[in-house]
Amino acid sequence: SDVSKLETSVPTRSYEALQGSRRDAMGEGAAKGSEERSEKMEEERIKVNANRFTLLLGMFVWLGGVHLTLFLLVASALTMSWRIFLTCFALLVSLLFVPLFDTDGWKKKFSTFIVKCALAYFPITLEQEEELDDDKRYVIAFFPHSALPVGISALHPSSPLCPKNFKDGKLVGCGSSAICWCPFVRHVWSWLSIESCSRPHVSKRLEEGMSVILIPGGVRECMLLQEDSENVFLSTRKGFIKLALQHGVSIVPTFAFGQSSAYHYARLGPPLLPRRVVDMIARAIGFLPMYIWGAHGSPLPRPVPIHVVLGKPIHIKQKVSNPTYAQLNEIHAVYVEELKALFHRHVGQVPNAKPTLVIH
Repeated sequence: SDVSKLETSVPTRSYEALQGSRRDAMGEGAAKGSEERSEKMEEERIKVNANRFTLLLGMFVWLGGVHLTLFLLVASALTMSWRIFLTCFALLVSLLFVPLFDTDGWKKKFSTFIVKCALAYFPITLEQEEELDDDKRYVIAFFPHSALPVGISALHPSSPLCPKNFKDGKLVGCGSSAICWCPFVRHVWSWLSIESCSRPHVSKRLEEGMSVILIPGGVRECMLLQEDSENVFLSTRKGFIKLALQHGVSIVPTFAFGQSSAYHYARLGPPLLPRRVVDMIARAIGFLPMYIWGAHGSPLPRPVPIHVVLGKPIHIKQKVSNPTYAQLNEIHAVYVEELKALFHRHVGQVPNAKPTLVIH
């Protein structure tokens, strides 16, 4: 797939193909709610897709910040002028200190535009296996990370697909603090309400009555990317389990099918560098040094269908201030089995989804 092959009928075809499987996997009420969200998304998609340039511009603004930074640095270096290079470098560094201007009104307008573009571009669909309780808080444990976890846009409060109990801003996405140190990206992701995934910050948001989206695999999963299988880093990831136990909130297994096909990639690693060294670098800087490209070698991802599935919640019956290893391992084992089951129930619904799940 490439940008030139974007067709307005693609989302409609994906919805029709999914209707039967949705009703089988969910109850009648949940399926009806999912279809209503899909219809709303189709209406919004038509509005955005009326202007192809606007659609592509929105995607570049959202995902092209790193590529733009690299382009400016390389272009200025190729001029063979230290003055030009240092001026460009100084301007990029200065962007890290420009105020975010993240007023509620601006953030709402910006995020609504970007999310509409994302849903129309791929397209992205969303399915719930079980309706979530309006009065409960949740940890949405999202897999996989892929090169970029673009599927989380379906869960943004401004998305027409977002579950109704998150529409009033009760859900926040959490990401690596490394995004705060990249020009352009810092502002864009802040305007999209992506917040720090540090343990103190996430705990604070849960205490405030918010639900959170966490991507437990993080940048470590980028080292595991394979062309023919989904590889998730989960075996030792228990921090999100501990947070859920400490705050007494339910955990929702979530998987974005097809997301890993959106980008091609080149990364550091064997045989150039041992994996252990690359892991140390990634932990130190908060991201894995890798280059990604999509349609026609551009920063824009390949417009492949992405289907996000919210599984059945794993309910935490009571708060545990200091959970034991046994308690963590018990809930973690349940989560792993639920994620496996969710994957096998839905992997056949998306044509470009990788057929095998490997848990590391």
